Amino acid sequence: MAVDEVTRIIQELSAKADRVEYMEEALADMAAKLGDMSGWEQVGFNDEGLLTLDELKQMSKQLQDMVAQSPLMKRGAQLRYGYVFGQGMNILNLDGKPRVKKFVDLPAVRRSLLSTTGQESLNTTRFTDGNIFVLRSTKNDKVIRVPLKQVTGVVTDPDDAETIWYIKRSWTTFSGTTKKDNEKWYRVNGYEPAKEPTSITDNGGKSVPVDKAYIMHVHRANRLTGQTWGLPDGYAAMKWLLAYTEYLQNNSTLVAAYAKIAYKVSTNTKTGGQIVGAQVAQAGAGGIASMGLDANLTAVPATGSTVSFQNGRPLAAMVAAALGVSVVALLSDPGAAGSSYGSAQTLDTPTLKVMIGLQNNWKEFFEDILLAVQGGSETPIAIDFPSIDNDPVYRALASLQAGFQTGALFQSEYRAAFLKISDVDPIEAIDKLPKPTAFTPSSSTGGNQPKQPTATTAGGQPATNDSNAAKSGETDNSKRTDTLSTGDSK
Repeated sequence: MAVDEVTRIIQELSAKADRVEYMEEALADMAAKLGDMSGWEQVGFNDEGLLTLDELKQMSKQLQDMVAQSPLMKRGAQLRYGYVFGQGMNILNLDGKPRVKKFVDLPAVRRSLLSTTGQESLNTTRFTDGNIFVLRSTKNDKVIRVPLKQVTGVVTDPDDAETIWYIKRSWTTFSGTTKKDNEKWYRVNGYEPAKEPTSITDNGGKSVPVDKAYIMHVHRANRLTGQTWGLPDGYAAMKWLLAYTEYLQNNSTLVAAYAKIAYKVSTNTKTGGQIVGAQVAQAGAGGIASMGLDANLTAVPATGSTVSFQNGRPLAAMVAAALGVSVVALLSDPGAAGSSYGSAQTLDTPTLKVMIGLQNNWKEFFEDILLAVQGGSETPIAIDFPSIDNDPVYRALASLQAGFQTGALFQSEYRAAFLKISDVDPIEAIDKLPKPTAFTPSSSTGGNQPKQPTATTAGGQPATNDSNAAKSGETDNSKRTDTLSTGDSK
């Protein structure tokens, strides 16, 4: 074997060894960032297994940064909001409840709770904080959303850490150049003490007043048994997001490194190699290499220098699983479904059930506030979300047509549903049915209508409807055995 060939083989093996070493170091660094798997469940919990308020705030700060900077975390929050609130929310049984009607029309209530921006903010707060705090005035029903960072204390049932009695809020107000620090305790909705205290002494021995003019409404998500605080929706995805981000960064580094070397120059002498190297380095894009007879310029082979970003998809799938959404939707990439357009467009049943469960969680939150405003024993206020399991438009229209043709739907019902699905604003009243025209001729107008199949009975006679049923607009399909003919046979 020639000396040049041996040298070439040694150089290739050395390059491959360097790449393996680089990947081993990258994987070791990634593993270090992931930390000890067995210790995951202890992150943020004290010796008694309870999630502390300070650790919850630290976790919230990290998640807020991730949602602001990470495309996947932002996309995950957007998907959950879209699935839950994307088609709006309905408040039922408002008739005869003037106080509740006035409450839902208050600008502050609509801005904080019932508008699209308010609900998007609530969804993000649950995603990053896991706990939502809303103060409501008992006098004028004014509402104030309290951020987690302002919650500085809690009083729970001595026998049950899950039951919160009071929440302490600490915040700063400004009046011109004057700064004022405030601290107050608020009773949590649902707790009815025999005698409400005027103040509560905190752990530092400081007596803080109880503000009886407000009630605190608390929504806690993903709460474990015995826990006082809820867990953020994005908590389970944090470490897998770091792993996926690290994987993409490592692959990007490799791509940048490989892009720096496009050609290899081989010469018989060391001096010749130095000269050729200088000549090539001076060349720009589309330049020409000038070499002697003993030099050889070859492109670096793609084998061994390729990078596959797709191999990191299992890490992205773990992020999607933690957020309860499809990896196809999370990555905005139909290729994650094996290039299947149908799979990319379909909301699978497990994900659908997860989102329905989230809607039920939000129902409890809104109903907790509205029922407290309503009071009394009349028909309770209820929250309802439109169905999120909607067929594509063409399928829904086909189902409507089948229902109308089989007599299951009246024409007015068919028209109303058709207009809604097609997103068409009716010019006439819904119950005013269109009359046949030159564009939509009927058999009675004698228009140029294509000959339609006619239904006949088993004896060959035309099928007829019951006269009473015909008068009422319904079709009697009982006792019919129909065959179809085009009417063209002779």
